[in-house]
Amino acid sequence: MRRGWMLVLVALILAILLAACGGEGSSPDNAAVTRGQQLFSTGGASGIPCTTCHTLDGSPLVGPSLQGVGTRAGERIDGLSASDYLHESIVSPSSYLVAGYSDLMPKTFGEVLSPDEINDLVAYLLTLQ
Repeated sequence: MRRGWMLVLVALILAILLAACGGEGSSPDNAAVTRGQQLFSTGGASGIPCTTCHTLDGSPLVGPSLQGVGTRAGERIDGLSASDYLHESIVSPSSYLVAGYSDLMPKTFGEVLSPDEINDLVAYLLTLQ
């Protein structure tokens, strides 16, 4: 009887560990990241590449550099995940302005990009550590 309980306990622990390794907190889908990176460079249907205003090397441009944004985004607004912050910053860029930068980001990305494209872009931005 005791051995049966031990097996159940081991199985339960393994199930918990496997669940912790996957799902919501797992690493992003590589295909989504690749699509997001392409969208970052081309702008997709918007015709405005993110690289027009944002750098990835730490140097400022029209908008703030996105170097390390995958880490910083989760620290910008209390109670808002990095993913939610980035999503909101794309679809409603006036919501959270970075100090020292004007409200110049186009307001149309939420209309011209599909929800999947926005999610892909967010997946890519989250990789920028």
